[in-house]
Amino acid sequence: MNTLVIQTRRQGGATLIITLIFLMIMSLLTVTVFNMTATNVKITGNAQVRNEALAAAQVGLAATISNIQFSTAPELIAATPLPVDIDGDGKSDYTVTRNPQPRCNKVKTIKTSELNPGIPADLACMGSSAANNSGLESEMAAAATGDSLCSNSEWNIRASVADPASKTEVAINQGVSLRVLVTDAESACK
Repeated sequence: MNTLVIQTRRQGGATLIITLIFLMIMSLLTVTVFNMTATNVKITGNAQVRNEALAAAQVGLAATISNIQFSTAPELIAATPLPVDIDGDGKSDYTVTRNPQPRCNKVKTIKTSELNPGIPADLACMGSSAANNSGLESEMAAAATGDSLCSNSEWNIRASVADPASKTEVAINQGVSLRVLVTDAESACK
């Protein structure tokens, strides 16, 4: 009977060691799962902040394009930072800078033969009385060269957002085609 008791005691020690090993492995797995979850939460948060910053930059591009001074005074647009409220709480979440200023890359005078007199926007380019009274070149001078009073211009606009709190930096470049008066094109597209 003594031999039986000794074998049972040896088995009890081995069971304890195996149980401790399994507990350590399960503890390591638990810690790893928590770390992975925390990492995934950080990744999701970073993606959200980046997408918000991109949306703010897109708002800056839209505000630039819709501004009346866009083609006539691009330096004023670049000098004015644009605060953007993304979450609708009334506070500015991001500040959009438009630097460098919008730049005209290419300009091409529209020929009068390319215009349609049935479209009101084309009438101003053809030398209507409203355009002649604004001090632009005369209808006869435009007719002599075959050029209208308008040009198609291509612009590059850059909007960037840098958020110091999240250390997010994004920038968006967008090309825009815009019909402008020839005199505006000459001054803005040097």
